[in-house]
Amino acid sequence: MEVYEEFGDQFGDLVIVTNREPYVHERTSDGVLCKKAIGGVVSALDAVMQQWESGIWIAWGSGSADFDRGDLVEVPCDSPRYRLKRVKLSPKDKQFYYLGFSNRTLWPVFHLFTERAVFSTRYWRAYQRANRKFASSVEEVVGQNSSVWVHDYHLSLVPSMVRGSVERIGFFWHIPWVPWDTFSKIPWREEILNGLLGSDLIGLHTRYHVRNFLECAEAMGYQVDKKRSVVHHEDRDVKIKAFPVGIDYQKFASAKTRASGSIRRFEGGKIIFGIDRLDYTKGILERLLAFEEFLRENPEWHGEVTLLQVATPSRTRVEEYRTLKQDVERSVGRINGEYSTLNWTPVKYFYHTISFNQLIQYYRAADVALVTPIMDGMNLVVKEYIAAKKDTGVVILSEFAGAAEELEEAIIVNPYDIHALAESIKRALEMPEDEKKERFKALKAKVKNRDINWWMEKFFHEWAKVYNRNRTPAPE
Repeated sequence: MEVYEEFGDQFGDLVIVTNREPYVHERTSDGVLCKKAIGGVVSALDAVMQQWESGIWIAWGSGSADFDRGDLVEVPCDSPRYRLKRVKLSPKDKQFYYLGFSNRTLWPVFHLFTERAVFSTRYWRAYQRANRKFASSVEEVVGQNSSVWVHDYHLSLVPSMVRGSVERIGFFWHIPWVPWDTFSKIPWREEILNGLLGSDLIGLHTRYHVRNFLECAEAMGYQVDKKRSVVHHEDRDVKIKAFPVGIDYQKFASAKTRASGSIRRFEGGKIIFGIDRLDYTKGILERLLAFEEFLRENPEWHGEVTLLQVATPSRTRVEEYRTLKQDVERSVGRINGEYSTLNWTPVKYFYHTISFNQLIQYYRAADVALVTPIMDGMNLVVKEYIAAKKDTGVVILSEFAGAAEELEEAIIVNPYDIHALAESIKRALEMPEDEKKERFKALKAKVKNRDINWWMEKFFHEWAKVYNRNRTPAPE
């Protein structure tokens, strides 16, 4: 891993802090099983930690057997390379910090769904309490030569909490950052921004998110230099910069699974593929409405195209998500009831998780990837599809996904415009072969060149520059 080779000596003992843990121990009828978490960023960070000579990962211990051997274990389970320190959260913390403030306050606000946000003092206090627990775990393990890299909206208070114990602090915010008129609605906006500004470097996905962050800091009275993209805070210049996260390109490009002939025979004709967590930010309902309009306006495509939509379960205890599930299922039923024939079902809908092999099969079988979130920090599905696809495909991409800033060769759409989205489906299916090849070749080059390793190298390179600059005394 080039990140360690280039930056290992300078950054010393690396401490990664995330809400989600890379390995979980679960108690089963066959004994305790150690499972590796699935996810592009988590897997990439795990690969870095396995190469780092001295590293600790701090995360919430959510498994049923996570604390059977104390809060500090060596991982990976079968061949230990680094230590995982788990933070123990009470059931109340989980309910109010994670399901509450993180996912019912911050998540909707930062995806522009403020009408869904719950502003609860009880949630906020639990969030503070949980962040303090994470910060205490950091303080227990850091030394004079430690560097702390904190991730995502669950832990926005941690940087300022640990600033007195460690000098090098980086933060990456994985969801969108919204304009001031939205951020300002959060009653605890000052505490959140002040918490983040305990970092040396704050990474966001896009230049638009960076502009929004600087606007918020300026509106709250911080000294902001927009030209240099820094916020002056406590005698330090905190750099705010875009680092569009990538994927493990080779993992998807070289996967051995081939597109299944049975999928082709089962679906028939062209395949449009969408896969998302079942979340109101992902635009699944709007996508179904657009496909319904496409079928209504283009009868010549009946029997010739199928929308294959996978929705993975998410936050199933939250009423809004249960309602969304019902709405999606009703929409699928309505479309299939109206247009199905004996030999063709226009929408194949699956509500469950799928294996990596199955995912690769779907990516490679799909003629069109339909990636139309209402709002998304980046969206890695589109990059996975591009990497996995062996032949040529077409991408329909929401302009409100962070990936749209990079992937201009996709068909960029406004997911709120149902008619335009329906038209984009027709355009994708009927795109001339030469145009498809040209667009997809450009998309593939971008995804390959800006992979997960590129993302980490860019972040660490900037982090080193910022830290060294802040250590250099200003000329008198």
